[in-house]
Amino acid sequence: MYVSDAFFAICLASSFDLATRQIQLATTAEEFYFRHITAINQNDDSIEIIFTRAGKSKKLATGNDPNAAALLSKLRAKLRNPQFIPPSPADEPASIATAPQIKLAPDDTRYCYIRASKLMEYYSDPIVISGLMEQLQVPGTTATHNDMAENEKKAAIEGQIDHFRQTPTSFWYETNPQEILAASIWRMRGVHLSERVVRDKFCDVAREEDLLRPVARWLQAGGEIPYMEIPLGRRRIDVLGYNNKNRLTAIELKNSDEQFRRGPDQMATFAEYAQAVYLACTPAFAADYLERNAENRNVNRWDATLLDRKLKQGGYGLLIVERDHVFEVIKPLEQNPSEEKVNRIIHSLPALHKIDLD
Repeated sequence: MYVSDAFFAICLASSFDLATRQIQLATTAEEFYFRHITAINQNDDSIEIIFTRAGKSKKLATGNDPNAAALLSKLRAKLRNPQFIPPSPADEPASIATAPQIKLAPDDTRYCYIRASKLMEYYSDPIVISGLMEQLQVPGTTATHNDMAENEKKAAIEGQIDHFRQTPTSFWYETNPQEILAASIWRMRGVHLSERVVRDKFCDVAREEDLLRPVARWLQAGGEIPYMEIPLGRRRIDVLGYNNKNRLTAIELKNSDEQFRRGPDQMATFAEYAQAVYLACTPAFAADYLERNAENRNVNRWDATLLDRKLKQGGYGLLIVERDHVFEVIKPLEQNPSEEKVNRIIHSLPALHKIDLD
């Protein structure tokens, strides 16, 4: 059991090394906040926790452990004497004391792959803020939350975020606060917020083909002629850009996990024929990739850099497509295909596969 000023956690899979006398905490734990607890009682072989909400209770088995009484005493002491937080100076306005700390970042900064400005649009929406109170399990009843002003809700949300990112057993341990905020909004879809509202600013698309024309226009704006479905070795690249300097840019479009599973192998092949290789996807696809991998039973922790690292390992770039706009989020490393392979592709480019953007 891990006991702090605000909560205690049961780490069932923890271990103790007798030789070094060190405890290795489990990566997951069940947390109980003292502000949610009405009373803590001791039975013959267990400690009973009585919760404030609906009078629910939970029993923690202790068996005949002689230290159970000392543990009970410590928990009750924490319950009766929570950590004291000094009030703000009397002359400091309450609105400043509870002012939220999450600020607007430059718009090219992305959290869970949405731009900072889009995140702050979400964070100014009262419906989203109320949903975050539930998603992040901010202490207090629904009635209490409803009575809070928007500034107070934001302060409570950010306090909970700060707690999560400092707790070693937390899903959000050491994660950037804005990243937690954006990822939590993504994870709210269909639960505390409608799928449509969430997927709107994450720029979700129904089909991979919906990415084709924006990417082709991006290549054209950079002075390259866009082609589609061009064979590179034994595979076909979704979009290929060509300029008169004998330079090729290969772009793989992805909009589902099943498609991306074979993506790295495909991109390795394309690097043998093109000087630059990119993955192009929406913020929704990238956020979903992070969520699915974070919920893996062997991980169970949010990793905001997972997709970026996977692409950078191969020297690949990342294009984020937001409807008609394309943003280069990761610049690719220069690949070194053989001149023979490049010339073979250039000389065989069929006009039939050129993308018509007129």
